[in-house]
Amino acid sequence: MNTLKHIETEERMIAALLYDYKATIDKTNTMNEDLFTVNRHKEILRACMALAEEGQEIEPINVSQVSGGFIKVHEVANFSFDYMDSTNFVIGDYKELERLRQLREIHSQLQHQLSIVQNSSIPAEISADINENLVSIIGSTPQSNSTLQYQSDRWADDLNDRFDGKKAPGIPTGFQELDLMTGGLIAGNLVVIGARPGVGKTTFAMNLAWNVVAKQIPVAFISLEMMSNELVEKLVSREGMIDGADLKLANISNGVFETALQAKGLIEKQPLYIIDDIKNDLSSILHRAGQLVHRDKVEIVVVDYLQLMSAGNSSENRNNELSKITRAFKQFAQRESVVVILLSQVNRKAASRPPKIYDLRDSGAIEQDADLICFIYRDEVYNPESPKKGQADVIVAKHRNGEIGDFSLTFRGQFSR
Repeated sequence: MNTLKHIETEERMIAALLYDYKATIDKTNTMNEDLFTVNRHKEILRACMALAEEGQEIEPINVSQVSGGFIKVHEVANFSFDYMDSTNFVIGDYKELERLRQLREIHSQLQHQLSIVQNSSIPAEISADINENLVSIIGSTPQSNSTLQYQSDRWADDLNDRFDGKKAPGIPTGFQELDLMTGGLIAGNLVVIGARPGVGKTTFAMNLAWNVVAKQIPVAFISLEMMSNELVEKLVSREGMIDGADLKLANISNGVFETALQAKGLIEKQPLYIIDDIKNDLSSILHRAGQLVHRDKVEIVVVDYLQLMSAGNSSENRNNELSKITRAFKQFAQRESVVVILLSQVNRKAASRPPKIYDLRDSGAIEQDADLICFIYRDEVYNPESPKKGQADVIVAKHRNGEIGDFSLTFRGQFSR
């Protein structure tokens, strides 16, 4: 039994909302979708809130229409039960759902703290004591249901959502060829983007992040190399189509200055969190990433870049240290159900040819831990007479759940595009 959720209580609360939305909200004072664990329950709540805001009747047909047909009329009608208009009944259910929500949050935070301890460099005996205490606490909180019936029901729910066209397999990157290959970025996956310095991996990652936040999906960009001011300038250059070199030197006209301010006004409205005030050790990065996921509902965490990180043990073999880092980020992605994108350097041997997996620097474990590995290569960086000027090749070298291949993108470095 999964005591982190109670489906029957969720169904009763949804039925109460459908029966008398205003009275239910008045009794609970507030209502948000985090109380619910079933996607359809969340969708019905969102539809009810939208209808109430517009002053429309909360009827099954209206709920179905607002959801775009995602919720069928008969599904709404099926939420019928012998509802008694009892304040204690609704308030009791609300308190129970809120208690379960808090338990889920505590459980997730404890799992995160346990991962940090397991990957830290504190003395083994202290780590063992902390680990034992955290495990006992986590053990005392309900564990997720791992029965095959439960997992297959979740899969069927997910398949139904995709079949109805209401859910993509993953988060679209905005790069059509990449999305066709991968179905988008999948929650729980570790993605590695590799390239030589100066080729454009940060620019590619920033453009991907921008494409995602443009759909109001929160993204965290943790930069260990560039200051946030530099990255903001890249975004302004991108959105304003202003030459980055001119912007850096302020070698611009009054008109371009106004364009830059307009671009600034556009980018500041998007849910992109740029983090540059952070230590480069694994524990600090995981802790900040966890905060962003829980507090700001971030769905993608980008880290630029892998080789600048430390696992906290300076005496450890570098290959082993980076293996620990990639494994920790893969575990973080799975535990928090987010996408982690790690940027990585590649060896000098790939300086004049498209990189291959074995060119990834310092860690053979990257190939094992990563679900998706992409390389960026621009021939014009190494060949002045290249016929591929203004072009970046994206090489999908590993895809755990699909095809590999390559495609080309237009590269306009002066505009960070």
